[in-house]
Amino acid sequence: GRLFAARLPAFGFAVHHLTGAAPAPGAAVRADLETLENELLRARFDARGDLASLYDKRRGRELLAAPVRLELFDDRSAKYPAWEIRWEDLARGPRASFGRLEWREVVERGPVRAALEIRRSAAGSRLIERWSLAAGAAGDRLECAVTLDWRTPATLLKSVYRFAGACPEATYDTGIGAIRRPVSSAGLYEVPAHHWAALDDPATGAGLAILSDVKSGWDHPDSSTLRLTWIHSPKASFKWRHQRTQDFGRHRFRIALAPFAGDPVEAGVPTLADRFVHPVLAFPLEPAHASGPPEPRRERYELLSMEGNGALVQALKPADDREGVVLRFRNPSSRPAVVRVRSVDPAASGAITAATVLDGCERPRPSNGGGGGDALLPIASDGSIQVGVAPGGLATVGVDFAGSTAVGLIPRAPRCEALSLSGSSCLSAARGERAGRGGFDGRGRSFPRECVPERIEDATVPFDLAHTSGGATGVLLPRGEEVQIPGGFAELWLLAAAVGGELEAAFRLDGDSLAPVRLRVPDWRAPLFVESRYRPRLAGGSLFDEVVRRVPVAFATPFLRDRRGCDLVAEPGLLFALRVPLRGSRRVRLPDEPRLRLVAATLAAAGARPLREGTPLLR
Repeated sequence: GRLFAARLPAFGFAVHHLTGAAPAPGAAVRADLETLENELLRARFDARGDLASLYDKRRGRELLAAPVRLELFDDRSAKYPAWEIRWEDLARGPRASFGRLEWREVVERGPVRAALEIRRSAAGSRLIERWSLAAGAAGDRLECAVTLDWRTPATLLKSVYRFAGACPEATYDTGIGAIRRPVSSAGLYEVPAHHWAALDDPATGAGLAILSDVKSGWDHPDSSTLRLTWIHSPKASFKWRHQRTQDFGRHRFRIALAPFAGDPVEAGVPTLADRFVHPVLAFPLEPAHASGPPEPRRERYELLSMEGNGALVQALKPADDREGVVLRFRNPSSRPAVVRVRSVDPAASGAITAATVLDGCERPRPSNGGGGGDALLPIASDGSIQVGVAPGGLATVGVDFAGSTAVGLIPRAPRCEALSLSGSSCLSAARGERAGRGGFDGRGRSFPRECVPERIEDATVPFDLAHTSGGATGVLLPRGEEVQIPGGFAELWLLAAAVGGELEAAFRLDGDSLAPVRLRVPDWRAPLFVESRYRPRLAGGSLFDEVVRRVPVAFATPFLRDRRGCDLVAEPGLLFALRVPLRGSRRVRLPDEPRLRLVAATLAAAGARPLREGTPLLR
């Protein structure tokens, strides 16, 4: 598809109409097999496919002293293999580099973005790097989308960035602020950073920031080098042999390199990292039907406008227990920050009527005046509020509006109605309580009761769980029951999971007059994000594609509870949203499948679908 540069408001959305191929402007980005270039940066790749040069055109500076390499280190931890990276392995240096170039191709040529794709392999693993440069404001960084199929044992994989300058201390992102650390030593070498780390040369003022969306382990072996850990697959002892295949499988993540001048925090690297880690999301809209009357639709919306330097928005979310929204700010700098917040379109969402100072748990803070009540921020004559954030601190504010912030955006959920299910199994158990009726899985394991709400507001349809509260037996193990469907509904949605492994369930409509609806139901303890898996029993090991989960996860808990009421730590539990199209039928016969667990049911009057990037929004 054709790319275009979209202009978007903050904290809102804009609708863009694609009417056909427009004349392409002059190329703002240029690409060939060795170079990516825009008005701000020029990247050059060597014969091995490594990034050999990154030139900052605004400041006239080369940022790299040597090509960016992927280096393979011995990873010999035997005592704590899952957690430990040994200083001895890093001090010994890499045993090899990820150097075998197999293929490269220019896959995008602008004018909005240019991209070069490079494929290589080493020691049984394969790598695809997609380097890209954008035009305009997004062109201030060189990005790389990485797809790595990893199956190299006893190996630590690091990307190595050698800066064209000297920096005795590297700067690391702490999530709220930043911390400077010296060159690595035996006592402090592998350190964490949330989304960025940076080197800056005090003598020249030049700086290089490395941004990362998910990888977070770094080291600083000398004054001009930063290394980011990509993979940790240790050579474990026999006791911990199951950890030898740790990190085996398919990995997808993104990194970026960006120049700056001066101190990284004051130069705006935290803001740059936020933009990189949280990119704009795009959704296609369903066009209005030509036969019907035009339906009014908002083309542009901006909830709030914010002015001020230093503080960043950590969260913007609906309030849990009242109307309005919750705003959380962070200040990564060493100076106090002040942010002015106002409603952009009072006619749509209403003017700000109250701003309550909240604590980290989003509870109102008491007033300092001594008269009781909640701490409130004053509202200025122009309708704005002013929020102060301490250096390296957080501030949370609840904002109420005169109108609704829901503005009837896109999507509008269909009319839904809960359908009663009568079950004989328990969904949850309290801590220290023995699971009744064999628990959720029939073997005593259940969801932790304190984590189960009375209602799930999923992105697809809501589910009512009140009938399972307090350990009540509300989970149905279907044995071919027939469910009567009232008129006016198009879909039946089920909150369900399988126990004892994934299964296929057949739902029969109006007896056998219509073809059955067959659905795959994942196991309630299935891995949540596994895309590929390693089969160690096959000769040499083999990667194979896992089923990409197309069943929406509607509910998840990070741990379970056993038959004695004890926590099963790091054993997550899942429930899934199953969609049964009714096709006009008024009766649904459930499967005769005792391994299936039906927790709740919801009827939807129109087609509902999960809200995911790239899927159409409902008007």
